[in-house]
Amino acid sequence: MPYPARCPQCSYDLTGAEKLARCPECGTGIAVGTPCLAIGCVPKNKAGPRWRKVVWTTIMVLAGLILYGWPYFLAVQPWALGVGILACLVGAGLMMMTGTSAATSTEYVIFTPTGMIRTIWGEPNSTYHPWAGTEECRGKRIGGFWQRLWIKDEGGRVIFDCGFRCRSESLGAVAAATERYIRGEQPDRERFAPYIEDRLQPKS
Repeated sequence: MPYPARCPQCSYDLTGAEKLARCPECGTGIAVGTPCLAIGCVPKNKAGPRWRKVVWTTIMVLAGLILYGWPYFLAVQPWALGVGILACLVGAGLMMMTGTSAATSTEYVIFTPTGMIRTIWGEPNSTYHPWAGTEECRGKRIGGFWQRLWIKDEGGRVIFDCGFRCRSESLGAVAAATERYIRGEQPDRERFAPYIEDRLQPKS
């Protein structure tokens, strides 16, 4: 598919600027008109604070002790059984009420020879990540129609991690194409032909 008609950095209308390598408004390298790869994906949720895992583990251990040791507590210290049950209920309720993880939104991601554009599905704003050329891309088979793709920078920090739908036999081609884009190159068109559209339909 050709590059989108708007700059991912400043939303400048790029209609008629197919021969330009940079946005005339903000100077972002965009390679207008070059074939690119677009996928719909679900980003991986960010891990919460470590202390929350400790609290949840403590609640689960306490619940296990109550589940398997309630006859003992009931016979020896019934008040401890009540306190333990109350502590589990209150602790779990507070943890759920104070949860910080937001709901995962489907993203529309476009990989190009100059960078990666990420847009939350249905929203107008997008973020642009220019390639440094040192990123590493990996794909992992999850199932017959659900795969995983992630990208790390030179320091090993994950900058993109998502699940997306495609046939397992196509994962290698998608990962290889993304790797070529990171290097500022075009993927092998013959191998990648089934995934390239002739035109990008404008959003309604």
